[in-house]
Parts: sequence; C-alpha cells; structure tokens
Amino acid sequence: LTFPTQKREQRLAHGMDSTAPFNIISGLSVEEHHWAPPQHRPRIAPPREDTKLRSITQQPREYDMLSNEYKREHERRTAEEHERARRVAAERFWATHDYDVVTSKFYDPDKEARAQQLTRAIEAEQPLRQFNKLPPSYQQGEGYVYSITNFSVSNEDLFARFKAREQRVIDAKAHKWAREAEITARAADAAELQQS
Repeated sequence: LTFPTQKREQRLAHGMDSTAPFNIISGLSVEEHHWAPPQHRPRIAPPREDTKLRSITQQPREYDMLSNEYKREHERRTAEEHERARRVAAERFWATHDYDVVTSKFYDPDKEARAQQLTRAIEAEQPLRQFNKLPPSYQQGEGYVYSITNFSVSNEDLFARFKAREQRVIDAKAHKWAREAEITARAADAAELQQS
C-alpha cells in the first residue's frame, strides 16, 4: 500500500484567519492591518445599510465597555444611576437601622422624643417599682405605711388604703358587733331578773 505524498494546501472556509472583519489586536480593518502584502489581503465588502438584525444580541449597545461610558447622554445617565443607587441604599439602611448604638439615640427625631418621654415616665415611677414587686403582705405591712416608733405617715397613698381597709372591716363587722351587744344586754337583763 502506498499513500499519496502530495501535500494539501490548507484553506480556511471563510478566506480569513479570523471571523472578525478587523484585526483583533489593533482594532483596524484587515485591509489596513494584516500580515499579508496589500495585494493579497482579504477584501471586506462594506456592510449593507438595509441588513436586518438577526438577533437581539446584534443590536447596538448603549454602553461602551472600552471607554466605560454611555454612548449618548453619559453625564445625565450616570447622575441618574448614582441617585437611584443612593435611594436604594437609603431604603435598605432605614429598613434595617432604627437605633444608633454609638450615640444611644434613635435616628428618627419623633421616635427619639417618644423614647425620652417613656424613659421619664419610667423614672418617675421607679421608686414604687421595687415596692410593687414585693408580696402583698409586705406591701400592706404597717412598717411601709407609717413609722411605728413615732407614728408619722411615710406613704400617704398606702395610709389611705390602710385606713379604707380598716374601715371596710369595721363596717362589715358593725352589724355583728351590734347584735352581740344586744344579746349580751339581754343576757344581763335575764340574769338580773333571775337574781331578783
């Protein structure tokens, strides 16, 4: 068996060594910048004006990635983008941030005013907070109402409640005591009648 030793010439199907109609390094047309002598350089037909775009990827881009700028109205569009980004960042910040831990204040002045008002209210009732945590038997003990050594009232509110509770006990037992007094008086009268 013998094989042909004839060397075949290697040809590209499109006639160029690249599918790009320009030199990909210099960006110049292959008619201007090519390795071959000018008479052997590929001829590129000028693009037809009536050609339709075959896909959406062939549409002209609004943004030039090499110059890093928009092709039209670059200043206005970048200003709009910066404003939009600032607005989105502010929305995200206010969605997650409510309280500044460094200054110990709320970011919102109205919320800070309400917090200060609530703090003042808590501080006003602070003296009775610990007292209100005590069991009722301690809260109603005489030692918290008045001094048992000199009988000076130390807490007017508790003293009024203490007196009202005493009065309720007296009012509730007044009928019983009156009846007991009546029974005692009858028994004394009966005993006196028996002795006479």
